[in-house]
Amino acid sequence: MTGTGRWVVISNYPAWPSPYFAELERHAPPRLRLEFASHLEDLDRRPTGVVNLHRLKRLYREPDGSRTLAAAETMLARLSALRRTGWRVVWTVHNLFPIDGGPPTEADRRVAYGVLRLADAVIAHTHADARHLAMLTRAPIIIAGWGGLTAGTSAVPSQVRALAARIAAAPGSVLMLGNLTAYKGLATAVRAFASHTQGAHLFVVGPAREDVAEFGGMDRVHFHLERISPEHAHVLYRAADAALCPYRTDGPWEFFTRLLYPSSVGTAVGFGTPVIAPDLPAVAEMTGGHPRWLYTPDTGPGPALALAEAEVNRGPRHTVDGAGRWRAVLAAYEQLAQVLLAGVTIGSPQVAGEAGMRRRRPRPLSNKETRQVSGNAADRIASVLAERYGLAVQDLVQLPIGQGTVNYRATCTDREVFVKTYPSGTDLCKEAEAVELSELAHRHGIPAATALRNRSGQVIDATTPAALSVWEWMPGQVVTELSTAQYEQAGHALGRIHALFAGLPASAEPSAEAEKWRHVDLSGLVTTIDALLGVIAQRAADGLTDAFDIEAERTLTERRAMLPQIIPKLLTELPRKMTTQVLHGDYSPVNLLFTGDTLSAVLDFRPPEPFLLAYDLGRMAFYPNTVTGDPNWQDAARTLITAYRAANPAVPDADIRACGRVALLQLLGSLYGVKQHYLKPGLFQDDLDEFWLIRHRTVDTMLRHLPETDALLEDLTTRPPYGLDQQGEQ
Repeated sequence: MTGTGRWVVISNYPAWPSPYFAELERHAPPRLRLEFASHLEDLDRRPTGVVNLHRLKRLYREPDGSRTLAAAETMLARLSALRRTGWRVVWTVHNLFPIDGGPPTEADRRVAYGVLRLADAVIAHTHADARHLAMLTRAPIIIAGWGGLTAGTSAVPSQVRALAARIAAAPGSVLMLGNLTAYKGLATAVRAFASHTQGAHLFVVGPAREDVAEFGGMDRVHFHLERISPEHAHVLYRAADAALCPYRTDGPWEFFTRLLYPSSVGTAVGFGTPVIAPDLPAVAEMTGGHPRWLYTPDTGPGPALALAEAEVNRGPRHTVDGAGRWRAVLAAYEQLAQVLLAGVTIGSPQVAGEAGMRRRRPRPLSNKETRQVSGNAADRIASVLAERYGLAVQDLVQLPIGQGTVNYRATCTDREVFVKTYPSGTDLCKEAEAVELSELAHRHGIPAATALRNRSGQVIDATTPAALSVWEWMPGQVVTELSTAQYEQAGHALGRIHALFAGLPASAEPSAEAEKWRHVDLSGLVTTIDALLGVIAQRAADGLTDAFDIEAERTLTERRAMLPQIIPKLLTELPRKMTTQVLHGDYSPVNLLFTGDTLSAVLDFRPPEPFLLAYDLGRMAFYPNTVTGDPNWQDAARTLITAYRAANPAVPDADIRACGRVALLQLLGSLYGVKQHYLKPGLFQDDLDEFWLIRHRTVDTMLRHLPETDALLEDLTTRPPYGLDQQGEQ
C-alpha cells in the first residue's frame, strides 16, 4: 500500500462487543493495517493515516452522557485539527442520526452535517444510501456493499441448539432476533403477528427494552430474552421459515425512509432466510432476488406476515458467501486507503491547506444513481421515440432530477438522448416556446441544449396522453459550488442571454408578473404559514413528529415574524423603474453543466414571459447554496456580476444595484419546499426539504449582510464593464 498510515476505526471495540466490528476485524486484509481507537484524542500518539468514523454519538457526549451543541463543536474542531496534521477522514454511514430514541437534536444535526462537510470520503453500504448522501455532501461516496453475520467455528451451546430445534419444529416459524430496541417496534410487531396469522409461530430472541408481560398469554409467540452470541445466530436463522426485520419510520426514525443500513436484513439474506421487512430503499436493494415480503411502513407488518404464512415453504435455500461479502467490503476500504494515503484526489479538489478553494460537489462513485425503467412507462417512451423520432431505444433510466417533469436518459442505437415527460395539465404551447428560446440561444453561440424534432417537425410530441420532448445529451456535470472560473463563465453566459433576449418582441410588452410581484399578499402568506403550522401541530398531537417537523416549525415561525415589517420596507426601497424582459427564467447552478471550468450546457429555459432582469441575475449571484456554503459568497457575486456586465454592458445600473434585494425579497415571499412537504409533495421532496432550510438560512445571512451587499453592488456600477469580453481593454 502506498503511504505509511493506518486505517483507524474510532470505536471502543473490543471492550464493547460489536458484531459489525468483529466481522470487520476478522476479514480485514493485513495491508489495510486496521486498528481501533476509543477516542479521537488517542490519535495524537499515532502516525497519520485514515480515521474511520462509524457511529458518531459517543464522540460528542458530556460527562453526564448528554449530547450537547458545545460538545459537538469540540468534536468537529478536533476532527478539523486532525485533518490539518495529515489525517484523512472517512465516515462509514450506518444511520444519519442516533437511533436510540428521541428526535435528532441540534447537536446531532450539527455533527452529522459537519462530518459530511469535513470528510475526504464517505462510505455507504448500498446505492440507495449513496443517492441520499450525494444530496448532503461534496465528498466522494464509495459504495462498499454489505455483509451480515457469518457462522463462527466454536461449538454451539446446547441451549441455542435446543432453541433452534423448537424453531425448526414449529409450523410457519418467524424469527425476530437481535437487540430489540425501540426503533424495532417490538410491541407493534407482536400485535400485528397475532392479529394477521393463524397457525404460524413467532420467536422473539434477544434482549428487549420493552415490557413483554402483556404478551405472556399468546401461545404462538415465544420469547427468549437472552443475548445470542453473533457467531451462533446462523443456526437460528437456518431453522426459521422467515425472518421478521421491522424498522419504524415514524417520529425520530423518519429518516430511515431515506437512509438506513438494516444489518438484520443483511444477516437474514446471508443465511438464505426469507425476509419480512418494510419497503425502504436500502431494504429493497439488499433483498432484490431473495425471497421477501415487503410492506409499506405506514401499514405495518401484518399483511406481509399473513402473506408469508400462506406462501412460505421449506425448500432448498440459496445462501450467500458471507465471508466473501466481507472481503469485498474490505477490498473497497483497502482501495480507498491506497488512494487517500497516496494523496490522490477523488472527484473533487483536495482541500487540505486550501481553505480559499471553492469545493465542487461530485457525483457518487457509482453509476447506479439512476433507476432502471421497466413496464408501461418504458414501453410507451420507447414506442414514441421509435415511431415519432426514428430512435431505437436500447436502455432507459429515470434521472433523479427535476420537480416539474419526469426525466430520463435513453441510450439508443447511435446516440444518447435526454427525454423530458410533461405531467397532465401542462401548457404545452408555453413549453414549446421555452424550447424555442433554448434553440435561439444555441444558434447565437450560447451552449444551450437543443431539442430533436419529431417526424412532424414539432419540438414536443403530444401524440400520446403523456407528452414529451427529446434533447441531445449534453456533456458535463452539475456543480452546486462553483470555482472562480465557473462563476465567470456562468455570469458571461447569462449576460449574453439577456442581451440576446432583450430584442425579442415579448420583451417590449408590459410585465403583469412584475407588477404582481411588487404587491406581495402578506395576509395570504401569513394564512398559509398558519395552516402549515397547524398541520405540524396536529402531527405532534398524533405522536408523528419527525425531524423535519421540528425544523419546519422553527423556520416557519421565524419567517412569520419577518413578514410584516421587512418585506414592505424592502419593497419601498426598490427603484420604481427596473428592466423587465424575456429571461432564462430558471438560471441557477442546477441548470448549468460544466466540463472542468468550461460551461458546456445551459438547460431548462422557461417560457418567454417578461419579468425583472434583476431577478434572473440576483437569483444566480446570490444562490442559496453559495450564500450558505461559501464564506466568500460576496466575492463570488462580484465575479459573476462583473462577467455579466462585460457581456451585457447596456444593463442599467439600477438593475445591478437592486439584484441582491430582489433575490432576498423573492426568498422572503416564497414558501417553496416546505409548502410542498405538507400540502403536495414534489417528485424529489427530500431535495425540496433541504432547499427550504437552505433558503431560510440564506434569508438570515443576507439580511445580516445587506449593507455590505448594497455597497458591493454600488461599487460594481461605478466601474466600467469589463470581463471575458473586454479584459484586453483594461
